[in-house]
Amino acid sequence: MSSTTRRHGHLPPPDSPTRLVATRVVAVAALIVSAAYLGWRATATLNIDAWYLSLPMFVFEVHAAIGLGLFTFSLWDVDVRPRRRELGRVPTIAVLIPTYNEGPEILVPTIAAAVALEPAHETWVLDDGERPEIAELAAALGARYLARTTHEHAKAGNLNHALGVVDTEILAVLDADHVAAPEFLRATLGYFADPQVALVQTPQDFYNVTSFEHGSGVAYGEPFHEQTLFYRLLQPGKNRWSAAFWCGTNALVRTEALRSIGGAATETITEDIHTTIRFHRAGWRTVYHNAPLVLVSGQIPIVADGLTFAVAFGVTYGMQQAALFLLGRGAYRPIVSIVFDLVRMSPNFLATMTLFTSRIPRFEVTPKGRIAANRGRVDAPFLLRASLGVSVIGAAGYVLHLLGIRAIGYASEWAAAGAFFWLVVNAGLAWIAMRRVRSLRFAAERRNAVRFAVDIAGAVDGEITAIQGRVSGWGAGCDDGAARRA
Repeated sequence: MSSTTRRHGHLPPPDSPTRLVATRVVAVAALIVSAAYLGWRATATLNIDAWYLSLPMFVFEVHAAIGLGLFTFSLWDVDVRPRRRELGRVPTIAVLIPTYNEGPEILVPTIAAAVALEPAHETWVLDDGERPEIAELAAALGARYLARTTHEHAKAGNLNHALGVVDTEILAVLDADHVAAPEFLRATLGYFADPQVALVQTPQDFYNVTSFEHGSGVAYGEPFHEQTLFYRLLQPGKNRWSAAFWCGTNALVRTEALRSIGGAATETITEDIHTTIRFHRAGWRTVYHNAPLVLVSGQIPIVADGLTFAVAFGVTYGMQQAALFLLGRGAYRPIVSIVFDLVRMSPNFLATMTLFTSRIPRFEVTPKGRIAANRGRVDAPFLLRASLGVSVIGAAGYVLHLLGIRAIGYASEWAAAGAFFWLVVNAGLAWIAMRRVRSLRFAAERRNAVRFAVDIAGAVDGEITAIQGRVSGWGAGCDDGAARRA
C-alpha cells in the first residue's frame, strides 16, 4: 500500500448512512446488554466459596466489556477527513531514512524511491552503522549521508542527531524497508497548511501477501492482514480529536514542532507514541491520512441455573461479537485476531511485567531482509506451549471423569461441560497459533529481498510483446517477512 493512498489511488469509501446507524445501534445495544449481564453476574451468580475462581472469571468478563467500550469509542466514526488545503508555497523538505545494519539490497529501493519523490527535497540516509559502502550507495543514488560517532538512544537518538544538522521545515521519516509511493509527499503536505499540525501519519501496505501477518480474504479492497484494523480503522478514528499517533515511519513531521518538544522521546523504546503524547501536551495537532472453569478442581465460579446463565451469556456474547464485527467494518476477524493475540502473549506479558520491575527494556533493531543463513522451524513461545499443556491436562481429567476412570465431584455437571467446551476451543486456537509460529512458510528468510509475481511488458527483437510470468523483483523485507510500501 502506498502510505498515502490505497493501492487503487483513493481513500476507503465512507460508511453509508444505513450501515453507520446499524453499527452504532448494535454497538450501544451490546454495551447495554453487557452492563446488565455484569450487574446480574456481580449480584446473583458469584460463588464466594470458590472466590479464587469466581472473581478472576468476573474480572475477565469486565475486561472484555471494557474492551468493547473502548472499541466502540475508537470506531464510532472512522470517516472524519481532516482539512487539506493547497499550500501558498512549498515548504523545504528532507526525507530521512534511519538505518543501522540493513544491507544494500534493503536500502536500494527505499533510497531510490525517496530520491524520486516530488516536490523537490533532500534525501538523507542516517547511518548509525557508519558504513563506507552505504555512504557510497547514498551518493550514487543522489542522497546525502549522515553518521554519528556515538549511538545512544538508537533510532530516536539518530533522528535527534539529524535534527541538529538538517535544516528544513518538514521532515519525512521512512524506515529502511519502506518504499515510498510517488505521491507520498504531494498527498500529505496540504495538511500542514494548518499551522497547528505537527504530524501526518500514513498507513502501510505489503508487497508479499503471504506473510506471517496475512490471513485469507480481502478487507478494504486489499488482501487482509492483521494490521488492517489498526491502519484502516483505529488510526483514522483518532482524526475525530486530531490525535493520530506517530508509528515511527511513513510520516511527515513539522521540524518546528519536533524541536519545540526537545526532539524525539528517548526515555522509552516506544519513542513514536511517546513523542506523539508530547506533541499533544504542547498543544500541537496530529493527522492520519488513510490512503487491520478450571476442570481439575471440581469447583465452579458461577452460582446460577444452567439454562439461565447459558441464555444470559449467549445473548451477551453474541451481541458483543456482532458489535465488534460491525465496528470493525470487515477488518475484524475473530479467529485471526485471537490467534495473533496468543502469538503476542509472551512479549505482551513481559512488557506488562516491566510495570512491576526496575528493568529498563533495551531497544533492539528489528531485523530486515535475510535473517538466517538456513531455513528452519522456530520454537513456539513458552507461555503458548504452557497454556496448551495446561489445557490438555484439564481436558484429560474431564475425559477420565466421563469414562468413570477418575471421579471428580463437580459442583455442577453442566458447568463442567461448558468449561470443557471452551477449553477445547481455546486449546484449538493455541494449537493454530503454535502451528503458525512453527510453519516453515514463515521461517528464517534465505533471500536478501522479497520476490513476488509481476506482469511486465518486454521487448523481443525490437517488438513490444506482453509477457506474463514470475519475475524476480525488488521487495523490502520487514520484521515478519512481509515487504512494505510506504
